[in-house]
Amino acid sequence: MDMDRDQLPHVAVLVDTATAWGRQIIRGVIRYSDKHGPWHLAIEARGQDECLLLPPGWRGDGVIARIGSPQMLRKLKSAKVPVVNVSGIDLPHNDFPVVTTDYLESAKVALAHFRERGFSRFGYCGLNQTSFGRRHRDAFVNVVKSAGFECSVFSAAGRKNRELDVRAKQRRQMGWLESLAKPVGIFTWATGLGLELLAACRLAQINVPYEVAVLGGNFDELLCTASWPPLSGIRVPTMQIGYEAAAILDRMMRHKELPAQPIYLPPTEVVAQRSTDTLALDDPDIVQALTFIRAQACKSIQIADILKVVPLSRRSLERKFRELLGHSPTVEIRRIKLTKARKLLAETDLSVEAIAAACGFGTYNYLTRVFTAEYGVSPREFRRKLLGR
Repeated sequence: MDMDRDQLPHVAVLVDTATAWGRQIIRGVIRYSDKHGPWHLAIEARGQDECLLLPPGWRGDGVIARIGSPQMLRKLKSAKVPVVNVSGIDLPHNDFPVVTTDYLESAKVALAHFRERGFSRFGYCGLNQTSFGRRHRDAFVNVVKSAGFECSVFSAAGRKNRELDVRAKQRRQMGWLESLAKPVGIFTWATGLGLELLAACRLAQINVPYEVAVLGGNFDELLCTASWPPLSGIRVPTMQIGYEAAAILDRMMRHKELPAQPIYLPPTEVVAQRSTDTLALDDPDIVQALTFIRAQACKSIQIADILKVVPLSRRSLERKFRELLGHSPTVEIRRIKLTKARKLLAETDLSVEAIAAACGFGTYNYLTRVFTAEYGVSPREFRRKLLGR
């Protein structure tokens, strides 16, 4: 028997519907409601810059919100209902439970993407005047420095400076891009800044991706694919954030125990497109070796297989890999296999046994051992956390 309409939990979702990020958050909430509800969801079509507040006279049971302003925080506190925050924005006195993206893991994934393409020069373009922008920037700069490299930082105009002349803004971007030693890999706060950098590169006649490779901090499938060249981006777990936020809200509405710390979910993958499709290496033998590894890694290849297509001794191959990429060919093979395993765990319902075979690990136990050593969780635990199961 269906639950009486008046008995349904009424939940307001204060997240914009204009961005891919917001829509995926909402899809995650709906997915949880379909599985564990039903809930009555109050969702309004809003843009990211619009003030998202509870409707006048709203009487509900809980809220999932991107809390982006002190005004919004005050209004939600005064509502006296359970609230879960899905924003990475830092606000004083915001003690609501938080589920959001893990910036440090995103930074590590971004650096790995550039390093596997041979980049040793890096840049970051972000919203450095905001607290969340600074955390995103610092995460990337710190992982770059920890790897022994330097990172040039460019601060883009924020939303409060939209009246800044577009040409003046592009001149600033072009000047920064022209000043960088090349080839260089640049990580950006989000899709919008990545698209701006691609436009500035076109105006400055800078070749993308061979001189400048650009990776967005998130991946908006429509906008990234519509650009030229198509923009690579990190697929952040927005649907999973919405699902996990809904699960926490459900516990709050049932007066159950809550997580003691904020929940930060790692990105699922880099969606590699033309803007980073290059190998920034001057050594043709290593380029050939990397090309072979990317095509054949999941077929259980060994170093001996690489030496059949690359005219080097094993010692020379190992030495050049360490000099140019900072790790051995064996580590590169394992990295490619693990990347595919993460993708299959996140995007398919294949069993872990089937994924182990598809990625060249042979057995479930071997995949579990290698995966756990690399990421600190087993493949099944990774999937459970990612998908809110």
